[in-house]
Amino acid sequence: HLYRWVWRAGSEDRIDQWLDYVRDRFGTVPDPVAGVALRARINTLAGNCGIEDAVITSRSASLVFAPGRAPSVKRCSSLAGGDWGVATDGTGRVILSSSSGKANAGQRISAVLEVLRIFTNYFIGKET
Repeated sequence: HLYRWVWRAGSEDRIDQWLDYVRDRFGTVPDPVAGVALRARINTLAGNCGIEDAVITSRSASLVFAPGRAPSVKRCSSLAGGDWGVATDGTGRVILSSSSGKANAGQRISAVLEVLRIFTNYFIGKET
């Protein structure tokens, strides 16, 4: 039940609350548990902005919008910034990708979280 809760959190605040609960109950959060929270955070943010797939490897990262869910390619490029490439595939998906060989895993994850927060804020602003 503990992991199910974090996967259903729905917001970064709820994930932070879950981490606080784990810390209060068990002490220091082990790396594998922190990894689950990080993946839940990426999944939550991606879902907030219509991204159906987020892949992060040691050398690259890609975020794939579900068909019809992405802003225009020009807007995606503007929002994501110069470190991200933007392309479309034949199915209408917009794909953001970054492949800086100089970034370590932590920097790549931070960059993914940053761009996911930017797109989440963009979509929240569109709803108001």
